[in-house]
Amino acid sequence: MTYPRRFQVLPAALVLAVILAATACGGSSDKASSSSTSTGNAPSTGSPSTTLPDQTARVMKSGLLRASDLPRTWKDSGDPSASGSSDAQIAMAKTIPACRQFADTVARENEQTKVSSNNFVDAVAAPAVQSQVSNEVVDWPSTAEAKSAYRAYAASSMTSCLDALFKKLVLQQAAGTGVTATVAVADLPVPTVGDAAVGYQAVVTLTGATSRQIAFVVEIVRSGHYTVSYNATMYKAAPTDFGKNLVVRSIARLEAAPSS
Repeated sequence: MTYPRRFQVLPAALVLAVILAATACGGSSDKASSSSTSTGNAPSTGSPSTTLPDQTARVMKSGLLRASDLPRTWKDSGDPSASGSSDAQIAMAKTIPACRQFADTVARENEQTKVSSNNFVDAVAAPAVQSQVSNEVVDWPSTAEAKSAYRAYAASSMTSCLDALFKKLVLQQAAGTGVTATVAVADLPVPTVGDAAVGYQAVVTLTGATSRQIAFVVEIVRSGHYTVSYNATMYKAAPTDFGKNLVVRSIARLEAAPSS
């Protein structure tokens, strides 16, 4: 698997919360993650009172990122990653024709059972420019529904959707600041893993008193009735096979976990 040399990045969770965080040049969220805030083995769901069987919770959590998946300089920040998208964010996406299928699918995903990892950060970098990565496992009621969700994320309209959405948000944030912002969105090569996988990358260039490029990337993997999404915000190139290792290792654990 190859990535553009300047941004060898791990693709990420395809949720509007990540895009909104991106426009503020950050990737963390104050919203609690299911894996770090649930009591017992009850991941977050559309119905908060629902409790999953212990084994189901263990299977889902096996697919979450671990410190051992990352280079030694990367550490668990202790901060939960963003999970889900607000109604307002989904409504914004629906104003963009190319994003309507995506927005409808995100709304359905919000109703599913899911578990999320913490944010992992490159501890060598200064806090303001720490690259970070996280992932989320979503349990769909059936393989057919997981396939339907994946088809929306892999649709030919997704590159146009993300391009329009990033430009709308980034240009809105940059207005009146004296900063010039440009956005370039493209498909991203992904490892052969799970039943299907797709990735995207958005490179935002901010030019003011100084210039900075930040890569925001997305990967969705489907494995049976699960979809696993990966988020990354990258301020510099990652080591060779950084993204491949994270995805392959976490999906291998998910698929190896006994279902009963």
